Amino acid sequence: MIKRKSQIKTLMTFILAMIFLVVIGIMMIAQTQTSIQIGIEERAHQAVLATVKTIRNSIVSRSVHVENLSLSLDIFGNEQELVNILINTLQKDPLLEGIYVGFEQTGKLIGCKVENDGFVQWVQPEYYDPRDRLWYIEAIKSSDPIYTPAYVDVATKKYIVTIAKAIHNIDGQLMGVVGLDLPLEKIKDNLSYLETKQIGSIIIADSVGTILAHPDKGMMSHNIRALSGQMGQIGKAMVRGEKGWQIIKYRENNYYIYYQPIDVINWSVGILMPEAEVTGGSTAFLTQIGLSGYLVLISIIFFAVFISVKQKN
Repeated sequence: MIKRKSQIKTLMTFILAMIFLVVIGIMMIAQTQTSIQIGIEERAHQAVLATVKTIRNSIVSRSVHVENLSLSLDIFGNEQELVNILINTLQKDPLLEGIYVGFEQTGKLIGCKVENDGFVQWVQPEYYDPRDRLWYIEAIKSSDPIYTPAYVDVATKKYIVTIAKAIHNIDGQLMGVVGLDLPLEKIKDNLSYLETKQIGSIIIADSVGTILAHPDKGMMSHNIRALSGQMGQIGKAMVRGEKGWQIIKYRENNYYIYYQPIDVINWSVGILMPEAEVTGGSTAFLTQIGLSGYLVLISIIFFAVFISVKQKN
């Protein structure tokens, strides 16, 4: 009888130990899953920040060119000297596509552009009046440099972004506007190195929602707010300057999307990741942990049975 009680006590001890290990295992798996999820979210967040920083540096840092030219009132004295200054600026900064000055009184535009690996003076068409252009109109409303939404350039037919600033004389009279063009293609080239360092694909939308970068090339120049379903809702949030992340259904698949605005230029960047890329690694890892746990539990059961049989004998 005493021996029987001892066997039961031993078996109960192992059963309790097994239950304890199961509970601990479940808690460890849950904690591991949370840690993996946090790690993935942090990687995505860092990818968004890196993209935001690269775009910001590519565009906002170029405002120094229009700042300097807007303070050089002597550029109105000699056209050839102005042309030389503009060409010199283009030579120093390979990201620029063109740079120019529009004059308030005459509507004349003097500008230079990159052409065939060289620099040429832009010939102003008779119909072209810089005072009617968006970059000019917006610049004269502000004391700071302005950044236009992306648009198709009249001369090059490329998507560009213009940075412009109004020029005033010492009496505050408007003299004109200096502007420069940044081609979207070159801006995206600056992001190419990020593709190999991050998870997911880059989505960029400008201040009015025009898609400037997207994993689906066919989406370029569409408005992100007009997209159907949840992606359109995310697009509206991006244009409003919001930041965050969501799980969305897009084209019959589930995606994680992390998005954040770019200050000053009012663009927004998103990192789009298939759910499988986010959860696939963690699922495999947790499966391995689960299998290992089951093996341990099976071993404990066999060990408990073995001890029980041995004691009985």
